[in-house]
Amino acid sequence: MALDLFKRVEFRKGFFAVEKITLIYNLLTTILVLFLWQSLDHPLRMIGDRALIAAMTFVLVYLYRLAPCKFLLLCGLPYK
Repeated sequence: MALDLFKRVEFRKGFFAVEKITLIYNLLTTILVLFLWQSLDHPLRMIGDRALIAAMTFVLVYLYRLAPCKFLLLCGLPYK
């Protein structure tokens, strides 16, 4: 039973549901960090982490559009 991880799959345009939820949660927590800036210990680090998560999401979506295969789908799921 071969998994065929590198076999091309049907191209799907746009974001997956988990990616949309991740980006919305990222945006909401960033707004919350900006409102609570004075009372947080390391707000700049928190915003940097959220920017890194958003950048990784966009990079994985871009790579999936370049070469849609099961391997890239599986790579994106663990970090979210």
